[in-house]
Amino acid sequence: TVAANGHTSVEAEDGFRTSKDYHNWCKRDKIAGYSGNGYYVVEPDSGTRVHIRPMEMSPGIEIPLKFEHAGKYRLWLRMSGPDTSGNSVYVGLDRQEVQSGKRMTVKPGGWRWLGDYEQGSPVMIEITEPGDHTLHLWMREDGVAIDRILLTTDPDFVPRNP
Repeated sequence: TVAANGHTSVEAEDGFRTSKDYHNWCKRDKIAGYSGNGYYVVEPDSGTRVHIRPMEMSPGIEIPLKFEHAGKYRLWLRMSGPDTSGNSVYVGLDRQEVQSGKRMTVKPGGWRWLGDYEQGSPVMIEITEPGDHTLHLWMREDGVAIDRILLTTDPDFVPRNP
């Protein structure tokens, strides 16, 4: 558990993984430029896309967080996708989808920080009560990789891409 106040960064591989059907978040180290000791990628990359009910239909990463303060937090994900059929995730908090994070889609190729919903609006998470919460990242398309997660109380903060 980490305290989310100001800027908080978490390695994806520090989260807990859940699997569905034959898809899993697998720890890997093949895409150059990752941080920490690896990243998670959804395998196998068979061109599968989940359109509805990601918490029931998709493998997930669960990241426990302890929020010191209520408020709005901007979410950034450091992601990579092999192609346009393997480059998006859903975001949730405490087993509920976050509407602004319904589809976070990264352009294929290398690692990039992404903080916007597919339609261009920032992904914001509202914490109404301080304390323990769980951030969820669910597969939308297999093949997508996640390296780091960043939460910030500064809505104008933009992490630097490599």
